[in-house]
Amino acid sequence: MTFSPPAVTIRTLGSGHLGTDRREHHRAGAVRVPLRLAESCSRADRAIAARAWPTLRLDPGRAIRPLDGSPPPEGEHPSALAGSAAAAAAAGDTAARDDLLDRATSLDEDQPTYYGSAVTALARVMLTTRRLGGC
Repeated sequence: MTFSPPAVTIRTLGSGHLGTDRREHHRAGAVRVPLRLAESCSRADRAIAARAWPTLRLDPGRAIRPLDGSPPPEGEHPSALAGSAAAAAAAGDTAARDDLLDRATSLDEDQPTYYGSAVTALARVMLTTRRLGGC
């Protein structure tokens, strides 16, 4: 079964600029979905996050993903790497989880953003510790 991003998509106008070409995108905020599902106590929730891993592993740093199959814009974002790390964790791939969290931290150090820093820090705590509670 392939992963279809949940309804956490935003209708955009073209590439985010005013125009007539309307396409749906999996946007930067959608990276929180696998993160929240991966940390859930529900096996069903974690299974949904795990289903995202085969798709996200192909390009884990991509923050914007057109849902129509067109090529995504260039560039990686730490929050996308953190969301992909969550999908990897849910799928049981702890080596990929750790690598992606390290890549997210490194990218955020090179190109810091408030959102990237926050999501990366939370992802590391949520996915590698029980500091925020557990099941």
